[in-house]
Amino acid sequence: IDTTGKFVIAPQFEFDLISILRDGAYQFSEGMARIAIAHEWGYIDKDGDFLISPQYEGAENFSEGLARVELDQRYGYIDNTGTFVVKPKYESAAPCFSESLANVEIDQKHGYINVAGTLVIDPQFDSADQFNEGLARITMDHKYGFIDKTGAIVIPAEFDVAHTFQQGLARVRIDERYGYIKPNGELAIPAKFDDTFSFTEGIALVRN
Repeated sequence: IDTTGKFVIAPQFEFDLISILRDGAYQFSEGMARIAIAHEWGYIDKDGDFLISPQYEGAENFSEGLARVELDQRYGYIDNTGTFVVKPKYESAAPCFSESLANVEIDQKHGYINVAGTLVIDPQFDSADQFNEGLARITMDHKYGFIDKTGAIVIPAEFDVAHTFQQGLARVRIDERYGYIKPNGELAIPAKFDDTFSFTEGIALVRN
């Protein structure tokens, strides 16, 4: 529907936890919405016409001009014409690009590609998350740390628990207590809480 409540695309797609495994529809992103019909995913425009016909085993929303899709149990990225910018060759890949980078998995190690599909950070981490505020959380030997966009470790992997940076701070667990670190790894707020949440609008919920 549009903002007046008028149907712009007539009801025709299912949306519930059972049928969505076979048929389903999602929100629009960058002018396209992903649609599943009989287990295959494609993309429609705002008139309900298919711009990319259903053909993928899985698909995600478009972000930064690209969308992750799955073929033959491998992941790659297409542009809005359905052309592969990154061929489906990865064991896993981020659902979307963030700060023009996406983490991918090769031989059970994680690295990063750019929007051209070029590998810019070699696979070397046990796991990796999306970049946020210039840093990405990674794990090595079951410990969390952070890297910058060159792949350099700026905060050593020494935390049992760490979360993504939000508003300049990341929550971490030290000796079973939670606090917050700065982007240089220094403690901004001592680890003294039973639990914490990320900062939003300058405030974070904590439990003490």
